[in-house]
Amino acid sequence: MGPRMELPNSVKTVRLPDNASISTAEIHAVDMALDIIRRTRSKDCVVFSDTLSCKVESPLILKILKDHNQLINSGKSITFCWIPSHVGIRRNEDAVDIAAKAGLDVAITNMRFPVSDLLTCVNQLFVKEWQQLWK
Repeated sequence: MGPRMELPNSVKTVRLPDNASISTAEIHAVDMALDIIRRTRSKDCVVFSDTLSCKVESPLILKILKDHNQLINSGKSITFCWIPSHVGIRRNEDAVDIAAKAGLDVAITNMRFPVSDLLTCVNQLFVKEWQQLWK
């Protein structure tokens, strides 16, 4: 599943590399939101996200900060609002499910992500190999 962006009548879905972490996906979604805000005529915008933290080493963090400052300086007002995930907001859950399934049909996005995202994959491989040797 990748990040998704909802506008009144549209959904933007991308497919991230399989090794990208949830944190990287959330950061990418914020970056997508800022790109949409840049192209909209609306001056007051709210970005809803269920992530509370971001990996500082992500290459996108600096870009997001720069883009945010440029948008604010251009007269946009951007509010970030945290919403708890999996709280039973039915229409939101339906939209997420539809967007996630649609993301499986698109090509994997070419993007940079932190090396730390690969550590989980490498660690799982080591554990699997170790368990095979142990047997």
